[in-house]
Amino acid sequence: MSKMINLSFIACIIIIICGSSLSSVIECEFDDHKYDVLGKIYRCEVINNPKMNTPGTAMITNVKGKHEDSRNNTHVIGFRAGGSKMEVFPKYMLQYFPNLQAIVIKSSEIKEIYRTDLKSFYNLVYLKIDGSKIEVLEQGLFDYNRQLQVLGINSKKMIHIDPNVFDKLTNLRYFLFEDVPCIEQEVRNSRRQVIDAIEIVKNQCTANEFIDLKNQFEILKIETRQNISSEDLELLFYNFEMTFNNSIFSKYRPLKNEYNSLKNNGSISKLATILPILLLFLYGIFN
Repeated sequence: MSKMINLSFIACIIIIICGSSLSSVIECEFDDHKYDVLGKIYRCEVINNPKMNTPGTAMITNVKGKHEDSRNNTHVIGFRAGGSKMEVFPKYMLQYFPNLQAIVIKSSEIKEIYRTDLKSFYNLVYLKIDGSKIEVLEQGLFDYNRQLQVLGINSKKMIHIDPNVFDKLTNLRYFLFEDVPCIEQEVRNSRRQVIDAIEIVKNQCTANEFIDLKNQFEILKIETRQNISSEDLELLFYNFEMTFNNSIFSKYRPLKNEYNSLKNNGSISKLATILPILLLFLYGIFN
């Protein structure tokens, strides 16, 4: 009995340790700060630079800091963070700051940003990410952020911006892409100039190689649903893998993860097809 209690106690300690290591506590310095469009707003400036290098560690599980003038988290409109330890876009911000309208991330190591990262921010007006390592802005990224008026995602490593990624941002008036090699555009408070800047993006920042890769991957997904032989399927995966690995996007994790998932599912699907036959064969041998 004593041994069982000890084991349970150890298990609880392990769970607590693992849980705390797979999340982030942020410390805020709360102040008023002026932003384009929004004016002076109450914000949280993160001062402890928490380690966010996996989806788990990017989950905010607690917020610390002393509020000003009897205000609380519901009064927070802006969120500013950054630092060398931030490799993944922070998650669960809205659980602590439900009225968030401005997000600023400075000098981070963020390599990718997904539509799921931004999906919950329906009321986001201001988004600025500077000094990141983001390589690709994919189509549909801002589908749920139609209130955006100020946008800037800067990365010297940017190699592809989808030509349609800004299509739903009809309120956009500030286009702050001043540190992106293919465009270097800074537009302030002009819808007309934003439209012109987006046209430049379409002409100068679209990598046909990436579009071809995505098209090839979509074809691969269709082919895996067809009734084709294992040999043909292996060849399709091999051809895509060779094309992907020899491209400038070989380190782009979202597409690589999608591919690996498809390949694993394809293998499982084929196994499921032959498994009944194999079981019947084994049944015949042993009976």
